[in-house]
Amino acid sequence: PTTIATFRSTGRVGIGTESPSYKTHIQGTSSVLLNLDARDTTTGAVDTGAEMLMTGHDGVNARDFVKLKGAKENGTSGNYDGYFAVQIRPNGGSLTERLRISSGGEVLISGTYNPYFSPNRGNITLNGTASNMIAFTNNTNVKGYLFHDGTHLELLNNTSTGALRFFTNGGNERLRITSGGDVLVGTTSTSVSNNGFVHFSTGRFSCTQTSEVVGIINRRGTDGEAIRF
Repeated sequence: PTTIATFRSTGRVGIGTESPSYKTHIQGTSSVLLNLDARDTTTGAVDTGAEMLMTGHDGVNARDFVKLKGAKENGTSGNYDGYFAVQIRPNGGSLTERLRISSGGEVLISGTYNPYFSPNRGNITLNGTASNMIAFTNNTNVKGYLFHDGTHLELLNNTSTGALRFFTNGGNERLRITSGGDVLVGTTSTSVSNNGFVHFSTGRFSCTQTSEVVGIINRRGTDGEAIRF
């Protein structure tokens, strides 16, 4: 006879194996080993589908912490656009959707609405109640962030010698803002031997082409060169 399922005295259940290593251990030759099928308990309405609930203990009571959901994206009969969602429970609250991947591949964080949806467009939407941030860290060190406080958009490179650099056309640098506040356009160096335009934080402007000075405007507090062409 073929063993279909094994129930061990340790409380482990094996499907396709007689030696389960976990509470539920499924082993087989198919790439799909688990199918959550909710076709008989859903109507085809929007947001209906299969769910997986993860429960633990908060030290006082049992609590539902996380729910994974695969559901129908719309209520149109015969349309099978689906989405994947992750719901997480905050303290004092209920399970709340924090992440969704739509049928079009959009990633929505802390929200289900994407105002810039377009078919075949990759999109990541952050939906904060007051502000939104993407942070870049190295272990516990903040290296930079992209932040919107509801009014202003901020971009930070939080290193003492780093710069903000902008590239176009296959990786060619076109604009740089140094840690000292100099703005370089079309060049990566403040040297006049490089082509480009530089606005120094000291108030000086310089423009060079083919290693020749086209023009310099230099704010002066004392006697000295102010304008050169």
